[in-house]
Amino acid sequence: MQLHAAIDEFILYIEMKKITRLILVTSYEYDLQLFLTFLTDHGCSTCLNEITKTQVRRFIQYL
Repeated sequence: MQLHAAIDEFILYIEMKKITRLILVTSYEYDLQLFLTFLTDHGCSTCLNEITKTQVRRFIQYL
């Protein structure tokens, strides 16, 4: 599964379950889209099975 599809499914899930407030949903979506852009800009795969801990750490450092 590609990250962009997983983001869409996650946002839809939390909206439907009313797990969080709208502001948190918006924040989650923004952060995940930023991560997707980071991966794309750095030539990394956006397939969930291929995202590594190192890439996540580098994203956090980037922030």
